[in-house]
Amino acid sequence: MLADGLSTAYRWTKTEKSFIGVDTECLQWTYRGLRIVEELSRFDPDLIAIEECDQMPFLSEYLGPRGYAHYFQPKTKSPVRHVAAAMITERGLEPDALSMPPDGVAIFFKTQRFALSDSVKVQHIAMDQNEHKLTALAVPLQILSNDDDAAKSYVD
Repeated sequence: MLADGLSTAYRWTKTEKSFIGVDTECLQWTYRGLRIVEELSRFDPDLIAIEECDQMPFLSEYLGPRGYAHYFQPKTKSPVRHVAAAMITERGLEPDALSMPPDGVAIFFKTQRFALSDSVKVQHIAMDQNEHKLTALAVPLQILSNDDDAAKSYVD
């Protein structure tokens, strides 16, 4: 998805991470976020997996009414913290004047198609808790049948 905090749209100075030939306005979440929601609405997927997600409240606001539930696992050492620190220095702000949410991984699923098979088994895997430094999320979903009895499942 490209985390908003990592988009470089809000930096005054160009860095090695800056996007070349892309209008800054197109990188800003106020533009990109609505385009992402439009595409998700157009394709209407049953299951959505997102990397570099730092806009959970925004996505939940638009996807929740469309029947999606979600889980999120933030990166414990998100690079966004370095971006925020650089912007504070760049703008001469007080140390706590700017905060940006950490990015992470998210899963959205349609509750009419999936049910959580066992909420105890949801695994939030933090990068500081495994040797591979991975951030991951494992959500055991049960596919609900298409017949009238939505509670009956045929795959676990």
